[in-house]
Amino acid sequence: MTDRMARTLVGTTLFAAMAIFVGGQVAASEHGAGQRIELPGNPSTGYRWRYDPAVSAGTDHVEIVELGYQAPENPMPGAPAVFAFRVDCVSPGNARLVFRYLRPWENVAVETREIETHCP
Repeated sequence: MTDRMARTLVGTTLFAAMAIFVGGQVAASEHGAGQRIELPGNPSTGYRWRYDPAVSAGTDHVEIVELGYQAPENPMPGAPAVFAFRVDCVSPGNARLVFRYLRPWENVAVETREIETHCP
C-alpha cells in the first residue's frame, strides 16, 4: 500500500467516524474534492446548524458549502432531520470549524460542535 493510499484510507475512516459522532478529526480530501459533514437537528423547532467563520480558525484553507437539511423518510411534525455541509479544501493546512445550533432570531447557540480538518 502506498503512502497516498494509506492517507486516503485513514481520511475516509476518520470522516466516517466524524459524520456519525461529530467529533474528533477529519482528514479532508484533496483540493476541490469535498467531505460531507452531517449534524442532527430538528428544523420544525426553528433551530438550524450554522457554520461560524468568526470563531473558526484556518478558514483560508477550506470552503464551506451549506447543503441544507435532509428531511426524514417519514416526515411527521417534529421529526428530526440531518443538516449537511460540504468542506472543500482550497489550500494545504489545518482548520478548526465551528458550527452553532441556534434559531435565526437568537444570538445564543444551544449547542456548538467543533471539527478539526486537515487539507493535504
